[in-house]
Amino acid sequence: MGGLSGSSWADAAFEARMLCPEMVKRGYPLGYSAALTATTSCITPIIPPGIALIIYATAASCSIGDMFLAGYIPGIIMCVALLAVNYFIAKTRGYQPAVKEKVTAKQFMKQLGSSIWALLMPIPFFRGQYQTTAMALCGALVAFACVYSMAKIGGGGKIQPMTLLLSGTAVNAVMSAITSLLIFLAKSPESISAVYNWQMGSLAAAQWNTLWIPAVGVLSGCICFTWKSGTFNLMMMGDEDAAAMGVDVKNFRRWMFVVCAIIVASLVSVTGIIGFVGLMVPHIVRLLS
Repeated sequence: MGGLSGSSWADAAFEARMLCPEMVKRGYPLGYSAALTATTSCITPIIPPGIALIIYATAASCSIGDMFLAGYIPGIIMCVALLAVNYFIAKTRGYQPAVKEKVTAKQFMKQLGSSIWALLMPIPFFRGQYQTTAMALCGALVAFACVYSMAKIGGGGKIQPMTLLLSGTAVNAVMSAITSLLIFLAKSPESISAVYNWQMGSLAAAQWNTLWIPAVGVLSGCICFTWKSGTFNLMMMGDEDAAAMGVDVKNFRRWMFVVCAIIVASLVSVTGIIGFVGLMVPHIVRLLS
């Protein structure tokens, strides 16, 4: 596809052939559609590394993986800026979306599942701690999906605290068995020692240059939890009472599980599993609050 070619010209040609006719059919002006397509193609040379950046990395003996990571922040800034500008233009000119209904969590997860391989494509370019954090996030999301599905099935379509706790215990047992299998299959004593050290957990492996990874995860989670503190208070009254107060209980619980998975993955990928901290900290915070 043009979006994976690393060429802005190829990306513009691909999107113009696919998107512009469809946008014109839905009432968007041809000039606006062409300008939007040409502008968004400017992100292609940055994410993923464009042809020019790859040639430069080869000539200068630089890591293409580092070039890939270096393009993420400016690429995301450009993406957010384009979203903001086009949102303002759409509101000013009265452009109406094709789908006016709010996207449900089920629809979002379905679309996310269909595009999961495209989203996982950048992981091989990560190195060191970045790759560990990315894989930890994928594992955390898989564990979350398993726990949530088991709890929902066990509760007859409803999430009950007891079924959720038992589902988490069962998934933890399965994951521990997989870890034990990996230890058994390990051929070198160094690999076995590394897995045992990670299971015990330690802050010794933390470095200042990778400290921003858990910091971003924890800070984002704290902001989200603080922002939704009122909804959490309503959830403590029970699902039925919270729903009566206007809370979308199912969607709220799903998204909070995802936020928790991101926080846990960002921390565990750096420190490993520090025994019983995951069990003690929630109760300590609960007593302090």
